Amino acid sequence: MSIRCAERVPVAKQIALISESAVLCDSLVDRARQRSVGLSHVASVDKVLGATLADFLLRIAADPETDAIGICVDAIDDVEALIEAAGECCGRKPIVIYTPRTFESSARNILREGGWLDRDRMDDALFRKCGMVRVAAPDEVVDAAAFLSRNPRVSGARVAIIANASGIGRVAVEAMQDRRSVLAELEPCTIESLKRLLPEHSEIASPFDGTGCSASQRFADAVGCVLEDGNADVVLVIWSPPASTDLGEAATLWIDRCRDSTKLVLAVVMGEAGATAVEPLLQAAGIASFRSPQQAIMALDYLLQQRGHREYLDQPARSYQLRSDCSPLIVQQTLSDAVRDSIETMAEDASKRVLSAYGIPVAESLRAGSIDEAVACAEVLRYPVVLKIVSQQIAHKTDVGGVALHLHDASEVRAAFCGLMRSARQHAPDAIVPGVTVQPMIDSRDAFELIVGGFRDPALGPMLMLATGGIAGEALHDTVFELPPWNTPVARGMIRSLKIWPLMQGVRNRAAIDVDSLVDVMLRTAQMLTDCPEIRHLTMNPLLVSPHGAVALDARIHVRRVA
Repeated sequence: MSIRCAERVPVAKQIALISESAVLCDSLVDRARQRSVGLSHVASVDKVLGATLADFLLRIAADPETDAIGICVDAIDDVEALIEAAGECCGRKPIVIYTPRTFESSARNILREGGWLDRDRMDDALFRKCGMVRVAAPDEVVDAAAFLSRNPRVSGARVAIIANASGIGRVAVEAMQDRRSVLAELEPCTIESLKRLLPEHSEIASPFDGTGCSASQRFADAVGCVLEDGNADVVLVIWSPPASTDLGEAATLWIDRCRDSTKLVLAVVMGEAGATAVEPLLQAAGIASFRSPQQAIMALDYLLQQRGHREYLDQPARSYQLRSDCSPLIVQQTLSDAVRDSIETMAEDASKRVLSAYGIPVAESLRAGSIDEAVACAEVLRYPVVLKIVSQQIAHKTDVGGVALHLHDASEVRAAFCGLMRSARQHAPDAIVPGVTVQPMIDSRDAFELIVGGFRDPALGPMLMLATGGIAGEALHDTVFELPPWNTPVARGMIRSLKIWPLMQGVRNRAAIDVDSLVDVMLRTAQMLTDCPEIRHLTMNPLLVSPHGAVALDARIHVRRVA
């Protein structure tokens, strides 16, 4: 790896860049020059290994001339070295990283047994663990590092937008879609103050369109009103310089209002001439300036991502105990028996015993090896019931027609048993099928199918997973991973990151799910992964979550021999 000092740009802040591609590295340098961003170091390498990247980070972390670090790499090879180095660096200076996203068709084949293991989502979890800000394009590395090098602080994600030109505020609102920021709802007292600055026919809304107060002093007064609003964490000022106006004098009026604000202020000056004239004034006032609303909202997204990482790392872990009526020896014996017998994938009923020992609600299952036993089990559990084939060689029972639902009497159970066995022989003739499991048919009308599980990565250790299940999961690829520390805020953050979260909050006549019960299952699963190194990976698929709680309908634990 070659590291060289870059051409110095006379600005207060300097960033360091590292890239595997020399061409891309030159492009990033050009981007920095266009943005008047100072560069302390530039590293260009043919192939960055994890240790080399870690060494670079450790070296730059101690450099007083570097305020932020930007990285462009294809992949992270030595994860452990990166985590250790990032732990040394992230407390001192921001780190921004770009790695290419993986095509969905190849990202989902890493764990063939489950199909839900997404490399991109795993990388997201890794970068959260490292406190790194991940960006979507190489050019954003420079932009994000330059903005974060200013060490901005933000108390929340609510953005108040004020503009002096019609329509431009709505452009900023559109840019906020699918971002971490949200539009602030102005307080009634702020709205009344703004009304006094505008003609009677004007309408006050959020974002605030200050076309009616485009005169410099009136606009400055409007900015001052918004800065005092208690519902706003961030104020975005979008200024289109009026014609025939001394730009410096006009801009100074509202810049002075922002200078001493305790809120984060982002400024967008429209037009090349206006931006060239006003940006030095904004820089002198310590206000971040941008050429478009989209750039400003993107910069705020970088900051909110960094803030979320810090909150995640600062959270203490939460631990769970086994059920009071269950000895740890029961769990250990169940797992050890599977390992001893060279069983890589535990049967559903054995897997559920382990889950139940950790206090995770499971649908009761009874094993039946014959038609008569299946009927007897159904009578004990009461109708309607579900039958599922039992086989160590069949990972996905539905793929071979191995599940029969809504069985209401003995005749239906008898017919279903014969049908399941026949289907298993047709689709998996080499599989050993000793019988079926019988469990109650659970009403799922108000419930969502989710997948909760985890696995043990050779480099990262235990990792918790949450995903949308069923047909929606196959269509949306809706998965999130998280590394320890695990706790209630982390679990809730995982739930909120799912694409189906708006639906789970309740829509129309459908009630919201019991989030607390889902959080409880997730954290007990995390505890199980921590306690049991024999577990290679596990899935509860589906975990049915409704307004009344959560219950695992099916479960599978894959074990390994621990040296």
